[in-house]
Amino acid sequence: MLDIDNFKKINDTKGHLFGDEVLQAFAQILVKNTRKSDIVGRFGGEEFVVVYFDLDEKKAKEKAEHIRLEFEALSQHFEYPLSVSIGMTNKREGDTLSTLLERSDEALYFSKRNGKNRVSYL
Repeated sequence: MLDIDNFKKINDTKGHLFGDEVLQAFAQILVKNTRKSDIVGRFGGEEFVVVYFDLDEKKAKEKAEHIRLEFEALSQHFEYPLSVSIGMTNKREGDTLSTLLERSDEALYFSKRNGKNRVSYL
């Protein structure tokens, strides 16, 4: 689960058209960093979900960190500080879609509470 940090401030200070450009650029980064077999979706507002299939924990963490850094680098293009907080988990025995989303959300909010612009894993 991924959430663009301080997105309300982006809309409030730069306007909704600027915010839409940021969302589109972020979505392009997500699509670029996934395979055809993976799932990318907007979960609401400035939150997105990426589901990687058949990807080990180490590689998934590397991809998440790459996404974080690539989005942060867009700050130069937009001339505005951009960052994203990411919460990750792996499927465990007995998991349902709900438990996966809950754990990912918990990891995301751990990232938010601990300084934002980071990847957290539960």
